Amino acid sequence: MYHVRNSGKSTPWWPLRMMRRTAPFMGRWSLRLARRRSSAGWVAGRTMTFDLSRKRAAESRLQGTRLTEEKLRDEISRQVVEAFARLQSSADQIDTAKRALTAAEEALRLARTRKEYAVGVVLETIQAEQDLTRARLDYLKAVTEFNKAQYAVNKAIGKL
Repeated sequence: MYHVRNSGKSTPWWPLRMMRRTAPFMGRWSLRLARRRSSAGWVAGRTMTFDLSRKRAAESRLQGTRLTEEKLRDEISRQVVEAFARLQSSADQIDTAKRALTAAEEALRLARTRKEYAVGVVLETIQAEQDLTRARLDYLKAVTEFNKAQYAVNKAIGKL
């Protein structure tokens, strides 16, 4: 117990624990003196002080965190949509490359047949072989891009 002089009288003061809030959900304890009396105007027991500016700062930080979370969700949604669009585009490219490969194989077969019957020239067969090689490379590139797109989709939806 502490004694404080007030206009010539000695008044008893008792140490009480008081919580000074640093955020709406956190606080620290500090030792304060308060008169121990239960009548109005006197403080008894534990008391808490609220700092309105700290509360508002904590609320604004919370709102900022919520906005950041919303932006992150939007970014994830955008990545998923883009990855699926890329996957669909890659699947279409595979179909196109497969048709081009079939056409190049048929062109080479016809060029060889013409050469066999002495209607075509050697240069025509060589060009058909080059076209077939390009078509095979395009098909492989399309398959590779499709695999990359599948990886991107799995990464975007969180499977990796």
